Amino acid sequence: MSCNQQKECCKKECQEKECCKEYCCKEYCKKECCCPRIKAFKKFMNTFEKAQIGKEAPEFKAQAYCPCGSIKEIDINEYKGKYVVLLFYPLDWTFVCPTEMIGYSEVAGQLKEINCEVIGVSVDSVYCHQAWCEADKSKGGV
Repeated sequence: MSCNQQKECCKKECQEKECCKEYCCKEYCKKECCCPRIKAFKKFMNTFEKAQIGKEAPEFKAQAYCPCGSIKEIDINEYKGKYVVLLFYPLDWTFVCPTEMIGYSEVAGQLKEINCEVIGVSVDSVYCHQAWCEADKSKGGV
């Protein structure tokens, strides 16, 4: 596809997107949308400190469902001086996640021995986490 063909294709794609109707791509061959909403969102997201392997985690607090069965607020600062695995996963009750979650659960004791904690992170509510943890493994629970 030539650059002009890509330009027309990209222009059509931008015109179909509600937020991009008045705008089109700056660099047609790269298909970068210059919609001000998207640019503002990207700029906003870049203001957050990002977690990096081997580095100190950015500060955060969140509601958590704990292995003991309670719901509490956790603060990453409570884990200072420890190694922490931040285990990000998309959603509870999905097919991929149980294998990883069960795998980490099986080695949790060994990780604690080397001063390492595992914190699972997803977009689900603590109540969804609770139901998933309390469900029988044969029914998709962890």
